[in-house]
Amino acid sequence: MRHWENERKYLLKSAKQCCDEGLVSGSSGNFSVCLDSDGSDGLVMITPSQIPYSDMKSSDLMVVNFQGDIIEGDLSLSTETPMHLAIYKYNEGINSIIHTHSVYASVLAVAGLELPPIIDELVVAVGGAISVADYGFPGSEELADNACKALGDRKAAFLRNHGLIATGKSLAEAMQVCQLVERVSKIYILARSTGTVNILPEDVVAVERDIFLGKY
Repeated sequence: MRHWENERKYLLKSAKQCCDEGLVSGSSGNFSVCLDSDGSDGLVMITPSQIPYSDMKSSDLMVVNFQGDIIEGDLSLSTETPMHLAIYKYNEGINSIIHTHSVYASVLAVAGLELPPIIDELVVAVGGAISVADYGFPGSEELADNACKALGDRKAAFLRNHGLIATGKSLAEAMQVCQLVERVSKIYILARSTGTVNILPEDVVAVERDIFLGKY
C-alpha cells in the first residue's frame, strides 16, 4: 500500500513541470519534500534514480527516513539522497529541495562564477549572491558538506561542474527559486557579454537581506 498520495501527485507534477520548463531533462536532477510523520526523525519523499520524468509515476517516488533507510519504494534511491538529507539536517526550516541541471545556472557552475546581487528580487527571495560549492563527487559526503557550506542561510547554491541546488519552505517556493535563479543567471551571462555588469549598492543589499531574514 502506498501512502501520502496527495504528496506523491504534487511532487510528480512539480518534477514534470520543471522538465517541461527545461530546468531538468531525462532523468537528471532530483526533487524531494519532507513528510509529516509520527516518527521522531521525520521522513522524506524523493524521486528515484534513472527514471525519466516522462515515464515516472507517483508510485515510483521513494520514501526514506533521515538515516537514508527506505520506508516505501521498490526502485533505486537518487544518488543525491545523502545531499538532500544533509541539507534538511543543516537547516530545519527547509521542507523541500530541488536539484536542477538548468542551462544558465550550469554555465555559472561550470565556470565557477558566483551570481552577484544584480536584481533586487534575487536578494529578497533567495538571500543574496549565489555561491559556488567546492566540487564533490556525485552522491558523496563531500558534496553534501560542500552544498551545505555554500548555501549558508540562502535558498540556493551552485554545485561546481554540476548544477543548482534550491530550497524552500514548500515545494512551490523551491520551484520559484529554481526559476528565479535560472532567469537571473541568464541576465548575468548576457550582461557580462556586453562588458558591463552593475551590482546593486551595498546599502540596498543590506536592507533587502533584512527583508529576506524577516526583520521588516
